[in-house]
Amino acid sequence: MSMRYVHPVISLVDAPRAHAASTSRIRLTAAIVAMIVLAFGILTTAANPANATTTDYVYWTNVNSNAIGRANIDGTAPDQNFITGANAPDGVTATSTHIYWTNVNNGTIGRANIDGTGANQNFITGANLPFGVTATSTHVYWANRTNNTIGRANIDGTGTNQNFITGANTPNGVAANATHLYWTNYGSNTIGRANIDGTSTNQNFITGANGPVGLAATSTHLYWTNVNNGTIGRANIDGTGTNQNFITGANLPVGLAATSTHIYWSNLNFGTIGRANIDGTGTNQNFITGANGPVGVATAPVTPEPTPVPGTTTVPANGCVTAGSATSIPRTGTKRLMKPKCVTNSGAQIGVKASAQRRGDMRTYTLFCKTTNGKTSKTSATGNAGTRYCKKGALNIRTYGVKLNLRITWKAPVVGDYAAYTKVKSYRT
Repeated sequence: MSMRYVHPVISLVDAPRAHAASTSRIRLTAAIVAMIVLAFGILTTAANPANATTTDYVYWTNVNSNAIGRANIDGTAPDQNFITGANAPDGVTATSTHIYWTNVNNGTIGRANIDGTGANQNFITGANLPFGVTATSTHVYWANRTNNTIGRANIDGTGTNQNFITGANTPNGVAANATHLYWTNYGSNTIGRANIDGTSTNQNFITGANGPVGLAATSTHLYWTNVNNGTIGRANIDGTGTNQNFITGANLPVGLAATSTHIYWSNLNFGTIGRANIDGTGTNQNFITGANGPVGVATAPVTPEPTPVPGTTTVPANGCVTAGSATSIPRTGTKRLMKPKCVTNSGAQIGVKASAQRRGDMRTYTLFCKTTNGKTSKTSATGNAGTRYCKKGALNIRTYGVKLNLRITWKAPVVGDYAAYTKVKSYRT
């Protein structure tokens, strides 16, 4: 007995996706391929450290044969059935100890040991059309495409939260580095970003993509697949310097992974894994051949979240809190309180809260944001104890000639084993 599975946005293409319930085997025709990319946006992501010295393997999902493939990182010794028994596997990611993948048809995240043993197709359950997946040393993240959320669980599969981040627009790819989580919004052609703890969500961190699906993050750059025009996009990790045609000539590029030296992507129509140097040169669309509906791509290991040494203090990263002396805020003028993109060594967003008492006159001051080119804007709420932060630029305080006793508080929330960060300083203008 067979059953027909139709995606809610099947009207985008004129092709059904069918599978046999008894075997859950997906067979792709050219029309179904188009449906998978345009209607499903199937993908995978992996984040890789810029300082990685070796990465032993590259992995991919074979959606046609419900298997995970693997090859040496140089493309040799491909095994198209490294792990079998998946159910429409799409996203895939790998750490130094485990491989994780999404099973779209049954809403689960699978896991196996890095050598392919111990496969568990139901390691995490309850997802809603899960596509992209990524993992750090402490958590697994995935895109719930139907309910427009990013899910999260502890690395051991406990503590599942299917709504860790909400408000996405047909999310597909997911990637992470030490401080931030990123995802592709296929429905709005954007890349979203949030702090690694889920705060400070920005659904339009990067705009102008063309069917963004796969996503990868290093310490310096973001990369994504533009499935509609067969390109790989790239931007600086802060969202600047966007190039939607960083690599061209792919054929339905879906999954994406990046190491310190190379970029890898799936060519769904070609049945291949492509590769290029990290600077975009040396493109090879047939780096690995013989795949059976390749969708997700990953390399190992991924970038871990910071693991604190017992007793490690939570501190601002790169000295981004600029407190100064008790008299450093002028009576009339401005002072910078925090550098742009200020986070702690746990990756948590730092926010600022100010209060003042009168010293013989009325209370008056303003917190504002200022970019390097001099543009100013309002601050935004962090959601942590009424503190404020800047989406762009440094956070400053402006005073207006009034004698003030000011109390400035810098705060960041708990992240994993890291304690909350709080710094309080008093000023006299």
